[in-house]
Formats: sequence, C-alpha cells, structure tokens
Amino acid sequence: MIGDSTSYYVGYRGGAVVPEGVQRIFQQIYSSSLWYPKILPLFCLLYGALVPFSNDFITISAGIARYPFWRMMIPLGLGNAVFNVSLAYLSTSAYVFC
Repeated sequence: MIGDSTSYYVGYRGGAVVPEGVQRIFQQIYSSSLWYPKILPLFCLLYGALVPFSNDFITISAGIARYPFWRMMIPLGLGNAVFNVSLAYLSTSAYVFC
C-alpha cells in the first residue's frame, strides 16, 4: 500500500505535466463519480480483489483526477487483502492436490 500511496502522489503532483485533453477525461470520470459515489470505490475493491495486475493504473489515474485519497485507498487495500488471502488459500489447496 506504500507503493500505491506513492503512485497516487505521483499522479496528484504530476497531473500538471499531463496534457489538457487527458486531464479533462479524468475530470469527467471524477465528476461522474460524484453522481454515483459508490461506483468507483466498488470498482477499486473489485479490481484489487480480482485483477492480478498492478494497482498503479488506478492510483495514478485517481491522483490525476484529484479523487480523494482515502475513498480510493481503503477499498483498494481491502481488495488486495482479499486477493492475497484467497491466493494463499488456493495455493495450499493446489499443493495438496498435486
């Protein structure tokens, strides 16, 4: 989660370097999240729990969009915990199976 926090900070501070058109896209995503406030945290939770890719895609994008840090980081952290626990459980079951 420290790495994800760093990525968020890079997106938050580095958003000034991003072209104006890209910033507008992220601002539209953020403004749509104001209309449906539970969608983006749910997406962060599901992304952290189901997708084995890096969380930097979400954290840098949220930093550029100026999305609130804790509204994104708590669901993402819980999703990571679910993913890691399920991976550990499934790996022990797979070891016994082989």
